[in-house]
Amino acid sequence: MRVVQLGTDEEAAKLEFKDGRPKKFRVMPANRPRDAKGRRLNTVDVEEHFDTIERAAEYLVKNPGSGIRMKPSGSVFYDSLAIILS
Repeated sequence: MRVVQLGTDEEAAKLEFKDGRPKKFRVMPANRPRDAKGRRLNTVDVEEHFDTIERAAEYLVKNPGSGIRMKPSGSVFYDSLAIILS
């Protein structure tokens, strides 16, 4: 299984943490808290972390509006996501 952003070369991958924790699939919840200016937080402490792409994909399906960090950029993508089963 793979999670990709359509029309780009971005694909979900296990990404490292700056504090040295093991790599995980890193998902940004749609319902995450906001900062003082009303912007949704994009910090590691509000992410959901998964060992498998299957669990990350399940979370994305069950939580519309959530995003996932992808490579090669390392950015979070929320739109035009596709789950490829093969």
